Amino acid sequence: MKKNYSTIVLIFLMLMGTLILFNKKEASEFEMRKLKKYPELTKENIFDGSFGKEFEEALTDRVPAKVNFTTVNSYKDFFLGEREKNGVYLSLSRLTQKPIKNVLIEKLLMEKEKHPNLKAYLIPYKLYFEDNLPLALKKLEISENYQKRFDTMKDKSDVDFTNILTLEDYYRGDHHLNSEGVKKVLHALGFKNEKETESFGRFIGGEARKSGIIIRDDFSIVYNEKTKNLKFKRAIDGKDEEALVVDETRAGGVDKYLAYMGGNFGEVTVKGLGEKSLLLLKDSFANPFIGFFAEQYGEIKIVDPRFYDGDIFEELDKYDEIVIFCGI
Repeated sequence: MKKNYSTIVLIFLMLMGTLILFNKKEASEFEMRKLKKYPELTKENIFDGSFGKEFEEALTDRVPAKVNFTTVNSYKDFFLGEREKNGVYLSLSRLTQKPIKNVLIEKLLMEKEKHPNLKAYLIPYKLYFEDNLPLALKKLEISENYQKRFDTMKDKSDVDFTNILTLEDYYRGDHHLNSEGVKKVLHALGFKNEKETESFGRFIGGEARKSGIIIRDDFSIVYNEKTKNLKFKRAIDGKDEEALVVDETRAGGVDKYLAYMGGNFGEVTVKGLGEKSLLLLKDSFANPFIGFFAEQYGEIKIVDPRFYDGDIFEELDKYDEIVIFCGI
């Protein structure tokens, strides 16, 4: 019996090893990141010890059911008292992402008066409205400190969304605005006649995937019917590629929010229906609104400063209007 048990264990380990070694996936959609690559064997990385370390990291990234193990571990840590994981504040009913500073955008906002053609729409993170953080985090005054920081920037925004949005306008497991929040912002900006699809079901948002605490939200797409079939262009390895501004097929994947613009890129262009040109400086909060701006503007350049290699300040004089649309 003992011999049979050892054989079963050996077969299991061999099978696991085979699955891991031949797992050729380059990215984890669930974790929203690229997987570690297997290193090439060289004399240098053998002697400096880096080969073993990089090889182990690549193996670990490809362990079958790794996501399930991570989730179990996250719940274990939560019940042992941990209240933050991977930049997400934890609770079992609603997750809250730690705000990320956008240094370049904040620098430009400080110089806003120099650019009369610049408008700013600053979306607060849900932490601004958070009143049910775990007690351990409340004592640290995390929400209050963020409110004070956002309020110092609020006068730079052409619309005060703190009086328009509420906590219920955000996904519980993702830091973005849900369909109701998107519609509130559209109306505040004067956009009308938006359409909304039927539900694509429930999805596990970015905060849930980062933290391992699984909270699901209902997802539907809010779109502009006039621009629904518009495409944006981006350069990949020197070649222009096109993709839909709103792509319903992506709403069937793990991250349904990718239905808006397919993600975040350093630079893309859109040929809209209007006449004036627009430079849109944004983060992922702006993605559901691109199609609405495309109805009003013609030549549109969309820049996400987090991934942009150029100099934003050299672009400012090339466009009729500039819009900053992001979370702060």
